[in-house]
Amino acid sequence: MSLIEIMIALLLGAFLTGGVIQIFLSSSQTFRIQDALAGLQENGRFSMDFIARDMRMVDFWGCIKSAQIESKLKPNATYDGYAAGLAGINNDAAVNEFLDGTDSFTLRGVMAINVFLVSQPTT
Repeated sequence: MSLIEIMIALLLGAFLTGGVIQIFLSSSQTFRIQDALAGLQENGRFSMDFIARDMRMVDFWGCIKSAQIESKLKPNATYDGYAAGLAGINNDAAVNEFLDGTDSFTLRGVMAINVFLVSQPTT
């Protein structure tokens, strides 16, 4: 075997090794992208499930009357707009709790705490 044949064999081997390394790096990058996408989808499903439960409970007040509603966010306002279970604000800059140009919706209802009904409420 001559020196030229060995050099050609080394050159072909280097090209093949470079190709294998390139395939490995690209498949490694594809795996990282797919893994990040799977995590993003999982977080999206979790958040949609979390929001869906609250959406199902909109305007559910259980056995309480409107006068018995107490807000933990605004303790002074006992019945502050709780007549509507769902309220939306469309791009309202007048409301100072939100950024200008943003939309929002408010879900109202009771939270599940372990309270048991022992007798029928008076009407």
